Amino acid sequence: DNDEDTLVDYADGDCPAAPSLITIPTVTFENTLGLCTDGIDNDEDTLVDYADGDCTGVVATTTVSGASSSVENTIGLCTDGIDNDEDTLVDYADGDCPAVATTTPPTTTVVGGGGVVGSSFGSGPSTGGFGGGITSGTPISGVFTQGTTTASCVPMTTYIKLGKKNSMQEVTRLQAFLNVHMGLKLTPSGFYNSATYNAVKSFQLKYKDNVLTPWGITAPTGYFYKTTQRQMNMILCPNVNFPMPVLN
Repeated sequence: DNDEDTLVDYADGDCPAAPSLITIPTVTFENTLGLCTDGIDNDEDTLVDYADGDCTGVVATTTVSGASSSVENTIGLCTDGIDNDEDTLVDYADGDCPAVATTTPPTTTVVGGGGVVGSSFGSGPSTGGFGGGITSGTPISGVFTQGTTTASCVPMTTYIKLGKKNSMQEVTRLQAFLNVHMGLKLTPSGFYNSATYNAVKSFQLKYKDNVLTPWGITAPTGYFYKTTQRQMNMILCPNVNFPMPVLN
């Protein structure tokens, strides 16, 4: 009883807590990928892995051995359904893909007996259904002289797929075309929704010989891809020869 207050050692309130009762704080922080994914409360704060605020901002990085040096940044690579640069992101899900939605498709000028084609959404005089009456742009192959009537048409140039980032301009044109050609009432919203997807499937079935048969399939896919695009373009521009694309 050093201070002679009748209290000896740890019975005396002047003494610090007994060593066995002292909680020594851990110096471990849950702030690395390994610690944030091991299922253990490493810093003993009752919060495990990403429930612990220390793990905020800790993300996994993956190095792929022998990864492709290709960059998914062209219309062809961004619409082929392949992860060309092997970063697990396909086509427009990959940030490397350009915003082709803002590009103006090339224009084909047709001089022939096909009639005067109206505006992009079917206004103005037209024959043969829905037209694409934009007269500016770079002409692509084929100027046909079959009479004195001048008409212009703009073919579809991009592919459209449900769940992907699509060109709103092209989707709107597609919806307007389907309304006229298939007798539908789609809202020309520019978004490739389920109603437009199902309308494309109906279009594919209607022209199955040109759209599905070349692929060796009978069921429609709803994917506005090579043969579907070609069929629509043949209707838009009846005087232009659109060859069968390479199927891959």
